[in-house]
Amino acid sequence: MKKQYFLIVVLLIYSASAFAEIPRTISYQGLLTDTETGEPLTGNFNLTFRLYTFNFCDDDDITYAIWEETHENVQLSNGIFNVILGINTALDEQTVTFNQPYCIGISVGEAEELAPRIPLTSSPYSLNPQEFPVPLHLRERTDGVALIKGNNISSVANSIGVKGIHETSGNYGFLGHDDYGVYGYLNNDHFGLGAVYGKADNGNIGFLADQWYGVYSYHDESENEAYLTSDEYAFFGQNPLGKTNGFIGGDNIAVEGNQYTDNDLLNRMGRLATEEYGVYGEQYSNYRTMGYLAGTLAGAYGESLYSGRTNYGCLACTADLIDRIGDVGTSVHSCGVFGYEGDNNNWGYIAYEDAGVFGVYTNKGHKGWLGDVFAGVHGVNESTGNYGYLACEDAGAKGIGNDYGIIGFSSTGTGAYGRNESTGNYGELGHPASGAYGKYSPNGNFGYLGNTSYGAYGQYNPNGNHGFLGGSEYGAYGKHNPNGNFGYLGSSNYGAYGEYANGNYGALGLSNRGVYGESSTGFAVRGYYSNDENEAFGYLGGFGMGVYGRYIESMTNWGYLGSDTYAGAFGANVYIGGSCSITGTLTKGAGSFKIDHPLDPENKFLSHSFVESPDMMNIYNGNVILDEMGEAVIELPEWFGVINRDFRYQLTCIGGFAQIYIAEEIHNNTFKIAGGTQGLKVSWQITGIRKDPYAVKHPIIVEEEKEEKLRGFYLHPDLYGQPDEKQLEWGRDPEIMKAIQEDNNE
Repeated sequence: MKKQYFLIVVLLIYSASAFAEIPRTISYQGLLTDTETGEPLTGNFNLTFRLYTFNFCDDDDITYAIWEETHENVQLSNGIFNVILGINTALDEQTVTFNQPYCIGISVGEAEELAPRIPLTSSPYSLNPQEFPVPLHLRERTDGVALIKGNNISSVANSIGVKGIHETSGNYGFLGHDDYGVYGYLNNDHFGLGAVYGKADNGNIGFLADQWYGVYSYHDESENEAYLTSDEYAFFGQNPLGKTNGFIGGDNIAVEGNQYTDNDLLNRMGRLATEEYGVYGEQYSNYRTMGYLAGTLAGAYGESLYSGRTNYGCLACTADLIDRIGDVGTSVHSCGVFGYEGDNNNWGYIAYEDAGVFGVYTNKGHKGWLGDVFAGVHGVNESTGNYGYLACEDAGAKGIGNDYGIIGFSSTGTGAYGRNESTGNYGELGHPASGAYGKYSPNGNFGYLGNTSYGAYGQYNPNGNHGFLGGSEYGAYGKHNPNGNFGYLGSSNYGAYGEYANGNYGALGLSNRGVYGESSTGFAVRGYYSNDENEAFGYLGGFGMGVYGRYIESMTNWGYLGSDTYAGAFGANVYIGGSCSITGTLTKGAGSFKIDHPLDPENKFLSHSFVESPDMMNIYNGNVILDEMGEAVIELPEWFGVINRDFRYQLTCIGGFAQIYIAEEIHNNTFKIAGGTQGLKVSWQITGIRKDPYAVKHPIIVEEEKEEKLRGFYLHPDLYGQPDEKQLEWGRDPEIMKAIQEDNNE
């Protein structure tokens, strides 16, 4: 009998890297329910899976299956199962090519196959091709691209800003790569570089309408490639085996031709009828050079390609030329010399209006100036906000950074040196004794980075304040020299440690505790909370208390734990949401029960006061029906006589009247009522005074003299017109209360 079912399917293709061979397995998940009850199945079942080509998806004949695999004892929990297809029977690439639509059929045990068969979504088809198709200008990529499972996922890798994968379709892409801004792969034979993409079995590829070309094609065997309607040419083609290429209808270039050497190096090229120059030439050997003289935009222009890097340069450059050859944003200037490294958009000026030298490393957001208005040397990392100066107005070396303020490199001497002649400030990067060194001459402040003892060290010379990062004993250390306060981070014993000159100290991240503090004059640890409406603070270890906390707007809302007087003390209301067990004596000003009002629980409470007595009194009661003699014997619990003494009796007739009385007092936990008539109902009540061992040892003292230090203090001073300082705790622990009050006033 076929079963109705509902399947939630997740298909995952696992790969070591984006351009490596893909394991031919499929992760398959589903939900199975019973057709009669509609309930999800639970237990261990044998599941058989079969793949069919799409034309047999609506057929019920299992002999058309092109692949079959059985998983024994698959555990189903609330109907959900997970299996890996292809681990028992391989998904042979000759039979299951994933180059056409498939559907999957499932059988439970020996039952018929479930219907209908389910079409596979796009994820498994990423098993073909087993290598991602890459056009010629991307074939040399070696970056690893990790694909992460999820519907919408972003991640930061070494050279990728954002990465995403669409689980259902298998499409993926990333943004902000060091080679291009956007890269995409569509599982349905769409490479993401064009509107249409195709690849033949022999490796030939082509696409239409990407960001560079209208049409692009590449022949794998010959490595010939050509494109139409790019932003540069109407037509471009090259024949690597023939060692020629050329284009027609370039940007202000009518015709261009190129000729290669036997070593596949472009030997020479020429152009005719360009807008900027009449004659243009290039010469190639181990590297490429080109240039022209007396152009419309520069006195001289040159370009070099070496080891895959395209560099540009000009002399007597105009801003228009610089803007044209380099992606330099809005910072375009006329200059004496301009250089541009085109592969990574690195560029720089010599002798322009803002500085003697200016350079940009685009991929990292690095910029630097020599001889600008701020310093002899000035550098900025725009991606992180790090910046630094050498020989600036107020310091020999100054830097702000997430990892380093200043860093320099040198193999034999100082990597970089800067000096401000008007102040005497100077700085060095790549110093023989340290990575960087700087000095502020007017007061002698100095600092250095990366020497044999510290990662970084700095000193404020007038008073000797100093600190360092990355020492042999500490990750960070700082000292205020005039009063001796110091602290450090990352030692062998503590995550963080600080000590005040009077001996107070604290630590974070110890081997046996997260926070530790010690103080001889105040609290070891203090915490404070504040928002627009509330303020509260607390302490650990101080003035004779283990823990103290207070709500600031109320002087009475305080409490502490662990003093020499109390395990815990509270200055105001205390709320306990569950049961409360007290093994000692409960002393209170008043007592009651409080519940939601049974007649209006949404809007009202109902309260009853406790029954109070100067004695430690127990009350017992009940109702009894008199027998034919007008009598009744009441049996009390066996423990009654053990815990009670000095009994009192009360009897009340119900529904009639009789001269009832206690015929026999309590003996062996029973007493007798007599004097009534048959069937008369009598209500009885017995009271006793506790005589159990705890009551005997801890009797209630009805009237008690206050001890000497508590005289003049009150449990509730406000009821007698007295200030808060007359509260009983001020008499009991005046030092604690005074310390709390003083800290409250800070």
